[in-house]
Amino acid sequence: MKNKLYLNFIVLILSTSFFGQNKCFTIQDSITSTSISYANIWQNNKIYTNSDANGKFCIKAVDLNDTFTISCVGYITKPFNLGLNTIRLEKDNVKLEEVVIDIRKRKQKLKFGKTNPTNVLLTATYDLTISEIGKSFKLNEEKQFYLKEVKFKTSTYQEGRTMGLKIYSLNENEEPDQLLSTENIILNIEKGSTITTYDFEENIIPLPKNGFFVSLQMLLIEENRQYGVNNDLKDWYFYDPSIGANKGVEDAFYFTKTEENIWKKIPNYDLNMKVLLTD
Repeated sequence: MKNKLYLNFIVLILSTSFFGQNKCFTIQDSITSTSISYANIWQNNKIYTNSDANGKFCIKAVDLNDTFTISCVGYITKPFNLGLNTIRLEKDNVKLEEVVIDIRKRKQKLKFGKTNPTNVLLTATYDLTISEIGKSFKLNEEKQFYLKEVKFKTSTYQEGRTMGLKIYSLNENEEPDQLLSTENIILNIEKGSTITTYDFEENIIPLPKNGFFVSLQMLLIEENRQYGVNNDLKDWYFYDPSIGANKGVEDAFYFTKTEENIWKKIPNYDLNMKVLLTD
């Protein structure tokens, strides 16, 4: 894999066992008591970790005096009491605008982007600098379009890796703005280098007239950790899957969330992503 390249933000640390006893929590729905999977756990303004498939996550002993907040699509964001082992989130009631059903014999489709051969792999390392990366798609259409399909390049070392998918509107600077997806979309990624596809057939998202932003969320969970790739640092790890991109493409870019929870544009790295819209 001589063309394989990682964008890593490296700060040497020891394995998590160095920090002593962790404290673990479970996130549940306040009404149904069902587990809430893959919620975001924030340490101040930085993604600290995610809950796993069973709604569980752990905080290192050294961090227990810090302030933490939990957020998840479809639920109200809240700070939580570290003295409680079970954290309950309340549903966020979203008021939908009037929906008009229009049955057409023919549908117009629009395609944007490409899934070109990859020469760069973007990934999140143990310092948790990256939590979401994505790409904006500008529109200039008078009629209403809906997101039908998203395709992008991924690379993984093991089976069982997962990642999140989010859709945002664009602000006046063509940067990610308001969250449009109302469900927590989790994708299971196949092992190896492949094209991952998500079909929005049962999760229709109307798109703003000026465009939209597709975000891929790196889930910071134990099941996604890949250890031992660096022979000099056996405790070093990053989070699978890696996302395919190309370096050196003029006027191409992606965004990444920084520790301050703001989006930062990185020029000349183009995500290998294709979207299909329908009216």
